[in-house]
Amino acid sequence: MLPSLVRARDGLEPLPQDSPLWAHPRILVTPHVASLTDPETSCAQIADNIRRLYADTENFLKRGNTGFAALIGEDWDMIPPELDPPVHHSFRSQLAPIYSPSRMMGLQASIAHRANEIIDRFRTRGECEFVRDFAVTFPVSIFLDLIGLPQDRLHELVKWVKDLIHGDQHDLRVASVFAIKELLIETVAERRRNPGDDLISTLATLSDESEPLTNDEIVSNVILLFAAGHETTSNMIGNALVSLHRNPAQLEKLKNNPSLMPKAVAECIRYDGSVQMVTRVVSEDVEIAGVKLARDTALFASIGAANRDPARFDDPDTLDIERDDHGRLLSFGGGIHYCLGARLALLELETSLAALFERAPNLRLRNLDDLHWNNGSSIRGVQSLVASRE
Repeated sequence: MLPSLVRARDGLEPLPQDSPLWAHPRILVTPHVASLTDPETSCAQIADNIRRLYADTENFLKRGNTGFAALIGEDWDMIPPELDPPVHHSFRSQLAPIYSPSRMMGLQASIAHRANEIIDRFRTRGECEFVRDFAVTFPVSIFLDLIGLPQDRLHELVKWVKDLIHGDQHDLRVASVFAIKELLIETVAERRRNPGDDLISTLATLSDESEPLTNDEIVSNVILLFAAGHETTSNMIGNALVSLHRNPAQLEKLKNNPSLMPKAVAECIRYDGSVQMVTRVVSEDVEIAGVKLARDTALFASIGAANRDPARFDDPDTLDIERDDHGRLLSFGGGIHYCLGARLALLELETSLAALFERAPNLRLRNLDDLHWNNGSSIRGVQSLVASRE
């Protein structure tokens, strides 16, 4: 069953306290809400409304959605996802070549090397805690390679991720943002003096029209890659393994036919993705699905629900790794805000799962009947996966 927030007839239940949008009026778009407000509203209409949110950048804005800068009392935007037109266009056009599919595919060998290296650390043991030993560690390792920092910073960055994303102590969350920002500012300054072939060096040579990118602009893009990119990929690795192990026939089919990996990853993202919800802020009074929304209302759209849309997908509650009708995955956004890092995320997911099935083919999850999911409604993932050899 997909996670959902509960809507009472007289209003929405509050989101978890760590939601970055707690101060806004809340409208949640899911089939669950629709069924309570209008029995005639179908899931297909809800999915179409989400596509409208992606396309209509005039009425539905993204600015300030993550709250990273506000957490440390500063005022800067994640670039480019927290920007809206027309400013968004210039940054997007400059950043797009850096994250192009061809450039990302050039990273495949190094990504596979890191996956194999981490798997080899635990595969000879009888048992491991997979989230800790691989799902969390692997994306951070790739991030360090991308920005040209040594792997001996790995444990330090993993701690910052835990404190920032999963921690419940405000002081530690604030400290982690400051620590990440300080590290990146130092790295940007060093790369301006001695550029290399890493991501930060590339960003330092970009210019916004005639002006070079500022340190804050570079840091905000790299923090996005680190925090948002890590959290979605890390949780999706775990979700994919859970989905496949709960559907053993599909798991065996994939192991026997590795060429299905791209379809299988797309299907796991659709079936139980790490990104369950996206937000937009209404710029002016507007109506959607017959509901009038006031300016500055925060709109929460359930991607998890749209990915189970029966009008869009045949037999949507079934995991089918040979499914051909994914189209452009809603989990990566849409329109001008389609995720720049989508190809990198897919490459990490495809490469890590392929490496696991090759190097640890007998790995089995032992706690499928006793999973504990992370708190929060936007990102879905398990806290722990006990894995062992058969």
